[in-house]
Amino acid sequence: MAKGTNRLTAIELDVLEAVARGLQNQQIAWEQHRSVETIRTHLGNIQRKLRARNRTHAVAVAYHIGLFRAHPDAADHPRADVRHPLLPPGPR
Repeated sequence: MAKGTNRLTAIELDVLEAVARGLQNQQIAWEQHRSVETIRTHLGNIQRKLRARNRTHAVAVAYHIGLFRAHPDAADHPRADVRHPLLPPGPR
């Protein structure tokens, strides 16, 4: 992460992972039992911390700086129907 920025919280990482899977704010809110406004707030914090222009850029930055790694099954299933294209590093 860029110098001077705060680390993402576990909840922010969960939200960003859901964004990486292509979910919309409403879907993320439903999945995580949070309000849409809370999801928007988390996304704003994520974008600020990663200095990203938008949610797509935030996912790209996260992948670039190593917050995400390619899913191990992605090499075997390069199609778009893979449910989790990105996962946080380490065991989940």
